[in-house]
This record gives sequence, C-alpha cells and structure tokens, in this order.
Amino acid sequence: MKPYTIILVLIWSLMACSKNKIDIQNLVGVWIEDSQKKDSIEFTTLLNNSCFILNRERVLYNGLLQPKSKSGPYTYKINNNNKIQLQWFLSSSINNSQYHFKVKGNRLEIGNFYDASLSNILVFHKIE
Repeated sequence: MKPYTIILVLIWSLMACSKNKIDIQNLVGVWIEDSQKKDSIEFTTLLNNSCFILNRERVLYNGLLQPKSKSGPYTYKINNNNKIQLQWFLSSSINNSQYHFKVKGNRLEIGNFYDASLSNILVFHKIE
C-alpha cells in the first residue's frame, strides 16, 4: 500500500470524528463479549475519541495464527436514539452501518456487526 493511501484514510477518519452524547470516558477501556468470552472491544482515545478496536479470537490460517475476519479498528458515531454508526477501517465501502447501542454501567449492548453465528444483540462487560 502506498504511503499517500494511508494518509488519505487517516484524513478521512479524522473528518468522520464528531462529539458523542455518551460520556466517552465511560467507554474507554476493554470490554469482553459475554457469551463466548473470545472477543473484546477496546475503546481508545485515538482519532478524537471516535475509534475502537475489535480483537477477535485467533485461528490458524496457512500455518499462521491470525485474528478472525472483521478484527481491527472501527470508527464510530453514537446517535441519540440508542444507535451507533460503524465503519471498519479495512472496508472498501464508504457507507456506515447502523446498529443497536446501549451502555449502562459496565454493561454494553451492541448490534451484532461481525459474527453471524452469535445473537443479534451482543453483550459486553467492561474489564479494564
């Protein structure tokens, strides 16, 4: 990948940043998925607090241990109506997908955006 392509992606990501109604500091940290406890979301303070990293279970592909599909960074925008718009950094689409999103204390509910084998609403608990 050429360096200017990476710079364009970063500039686009920064332009997508916006202020969220939910207190971002309550989101910052590591959240683990409840049902299988193999995937986690890490909300960071990167890109003006509009980025998280999905860490998925690692599996063996062609002799190499690699994360499952859809792992990696996402930009997000939280709407007032319990919805979150997501954009995966590695996606070729410029469209944001919208999902259910609710935070109450150390419990986070989010619409299933990465694994069709899990339920429609995923529940995460904050561990850090």
